Amino acid sequence: MEFKKIDRADKLYISVSLHNTVARKMYSDIGFVEIKEIEYEFLGKHFKEMQMVKEL
Repeated sequence: MEFKKIDRADKLYISVSLHNTVARKMYSDIGFVEIKEIEYEFLGKHFKEMQMVKEL
């Protein structure tokens, strides 16, 4: 993966809306693993996300 060569990264992290099951499945299918559910507020709105990671 080019990203790994350029930045010498060994992991790639993403966050996906907790309710977006289609995206979560798609990322799981290409090797991402769900690691942590997070909740936060931003500009008065409440968000729930799933953090995912993929080993490069």
